[in-house]
Amino acid sequence: DGNGGAKFDLNVVHGLRNNLTPAITRVDANSVAYSDVLPNTFYDRVRHRLPANLSSGYTYLVAHENDQGCLVFDGDDGTYNAPNGGDVFLAQYDFYDVYGDYLGTKYTDAVTPVKNKQFYAPAYPSNVATFCGWFEGTAFYSIKLMDEGLINQLSVAYLVVLEESNCRYDNVRVAWIGENGGLEYFNFPLKNERTYSMDRKQYMKPYGNYGTVGAGISETDAGDFGPDLRDVRNIVNREATVNTVLDISSDWLTEAEFNYLKGLLIAEHVYILTNVNGEFKTVVIDDKNYLERRERNTKKYNLKLQLRYGQIYQAIDYQLLPPPPVPCSYFDSFSRMTGSGPLTLTPGTDIIINSNNATRSRYIYISVSSSTIGTPIAGQSYYVRVQISNAMPASNYNGVIQLGDGNATNTSYNGISSLDFLASGIWGTHNTTTNNYLYLRLPNFLNNATWSGTITITLGTNTCP
Repeated sequence: DGNGGAKFDLNVVHGLRNNLTPAITRVDANSVAYSDVLPNTFYDRVRHRLPANLSSGYTYLVAHENDQGCLVFDGDDGTYNAPNGGDVFLAQYDFYDVYGDYLGTKYTDAVTPVKNKQFYAPAYPSNVATFCGWFEGTAFYSIKLMDEGLINQLSVAYLVVLEESNCRYDNVRVAWIGENGGLEYFNFPLKNERTYSMDRKQYMKPYGNYGTVGAGISETDAGDFGPDLRDVRNIVNREATVNTVLDISSDWLTEAEFNYLKGLLIAEHVYILTNVNGEFKTVVIDDKNYLERRERNTKKYNLKLQLRYGQIYQAIDYQLLPPPPVPCSYFDSFSRMTGSGPLTLTPGTDIIINSNNATRSRYIYISVSSSTIGTPIAGQSYYVRVQISNAMPASNYNGVIQLGDGNATNTSYNGISSLDFLASGIWGTHNTTTNNYLYLRLPNFLNNATWSGTITITLGTNTCP
C-alpha cells in the first residue's frame, strides 16, 4: 500500500498434515502431539493385556524397557497457535502395574511457552526414567500435558505399554520424521542381517618406481632411476568405499500398524536409534514397492525392509568388534590366615604350600591380594593353576580347592592321577576381606598315610596365562 512494504512472520510446513485437532487457538484436552500415531494404531496389538481401567480413553504406544524417544508438542507462546494461551505447562506421567493398580506420578519441569517453540516430552522408558524417574513394577504409564496448577488437561492422554524384548535377535529401532512433523518410532525385533559391498577405484601404473632420478641407476633403492623391486604392483587401489545394507524384519503386524508404517516408506529422514546415548545413524530405504496388507484378505504378516546406511565411510561400525583382551595380571601377595598343621606357607609370588608328613584332610586358609589389582572380586572369573610336587597316598574322598567364600568354585583333586591341573573358576561372595581367602584341603588318606611335598598355586585374572 502507500505506506510501503510490511513484514509478516509466516509458519510454513511443506508436505505435512496438521494433526492438531480441532483447529483452535488454544490447546485443550483434544489436542495431540505432532505424531502419526492414532488411537487405534497399536490398540489391537495390546488390548488383550490392558486392565479394564486402561482399556479406553488413550492413544496407545508400545515400547521395550530400554527404548528411547519423545513426543513433540506445540510450545508456542500464543504468537501463532496459542497453545495453552501462553500458560506454563508440564508433562505428567501416571504409572501402573500389570494389574492396572496405580503406582505413583512423576512430572517434567515446568515449561514456559515461547515464540515458535516445540516441547519434546520424554515418552519412552529410558528417557522417562532419566528425566522424571520410575516406579519398580511398572507395566503401563500414561503421558499428558497439564497446566502448572495441575488442574486443566492440555492434551490427549497417551498410554505406553511395555513389551518384552525378543532375546533371539538384536532389536533394530527405527526412527523417522513423520507426516505430521514429529518423530516416529518402530521396533523391528526379528532376524536382521548386514551386507557389506565394497566399491574400489583402481588405476594402472608402470612396473616399478620411476618418480625421481637418483645418483645412479639402481634396481633396489626406491626413488632411483630404475624399477623399484619392492613395489611390484601394476594395479593400485586409489579409493575404497563401503556400503552397508541392513535387512530388518518386523513382528506380526495389524492392519492399523501397516497403515502407520506407510509414513516410514515415504519419509525423507530415517534413522536407526541405537539406544546408546540416543545415537542416531542416518539410513535410507532401498525398497521401492510396498504391498498393503488387509486382514480381511490374508492372515498374519510382517514387514521386511532394506535399509542402507547414509554415510558410506562410517558404514562399518568398529564398535561392534570385540574389545581387546585385558592384560593378564597375577596376584603376588599371600599370607596364612589359619589352618591345621603341618601345612605351612612359603613367601613368594605364587602360593607355595609345604607339607611335612601331613595326615589326612589337613587344611589351610590363605589371604589373596596384589599391589596392582587389589583383592579378588566376588562373581568374577580367575585363572588358577595347581602343581603338586609328587603323588599323594590313596584316599577315599578327594581334596578340595575353593575360591573365596559362599557360591565359590570348588575343584576336587586326588593328588594321584593329575599333578598339574587348572582350578579356575568364579570367586565366591564375601562380606569382609577376612573372608577373601583361598581354601585348600588335602584328600582323606587311607590307612593313616601321610604326605610330604609342595603344592604351588598360581593365581591370576581370567586372561592368564
